Amino acid sequence: MRFIYIDESGDTGQGGSNHFILSGLIIDATNWRTYLDSLHSIRQSIKNQYGIGVRTELHGSELFYPRGSSSFSSMSGRKERLALYGYFLQEVAARLNSARIINVYVDKQNIDWDDPKSASFESEAWRRLLERYQTHLKKDCGDDTGMIFADETNESKLRSLVRKLRVYNHIPSQFQGSASRPIPLDRIIEDPVIRDSYQSWFIQIADLVSHALYRKIQPKGSLKRFNADRLFDLADPILLKAASSRDPQGIVRM
Repeated sequence: MRFIYIDESGDTGQGGSNHFILSGLIIDATNWRTYLDSLHSIRQSIKNQYGIGVRTELHGSELFYPRGSSSFSSMSGRKERLALYGYFLQEVAARLNSARIINVYVDKQNIDWDDPKSASFESEAWRRLLERYQTHLKKDCGDDTGMIFADETNESKLRSLVRKLRVYNHIPSQFQGSASRPIPLDRIIEDPVIRDSYQSWFIQIADLVSHALYRKIQPKGSLKRFNADRLFDLADPILLKAASSRDPQGIVRM
């Protein structure tokens, strides 16, 4: 059994952010306890080095811009907060070294909001991520099946999508004039399990990776001196690069 823990960055509206990202962390269920213990060790080190409690939720945007009474407001500044961010991703890549991460990036600036098909990019982004998950299960994981754990999202919409794709999922051919191929998501079992990211260190990893990807693709000049645009690269050893042959880090771009 392989679990995938998924979180989002950005939003799905016409206003707001100009991106929408899905990041999914895949782990072998047989490693679950070992990896949980590794994360506890990493979090204990963070507590010792930075004074951030083991149960404090690590949230990408909060490490950049802590709000109100955030635990991160007590840190000395952005340099220290982003050092924590980088340390966490580096340790995750080193200690959870058989995990894999799939990333889907949607540039909302390319969306034709008058076209209903284009405006439904959220479902298409989920479909592309889950297709890569299915392909990974079939090609790299023997007879393993998979389960989805997602941060709080539109649960009924995601559940309906997964149920549909489990039965009917036709992929357009890359070759002009060729028929589409049926690739149902038959390796993914059960409905998605929705988790509060506060309760899941694995979903917090997906959150930090997705936000780091945003900072890489849309770098802000004033943050480059903190290496904010390089945080994502710390996760490079565990990125599922086969997810997209068009991108050196396997990022599926829309």
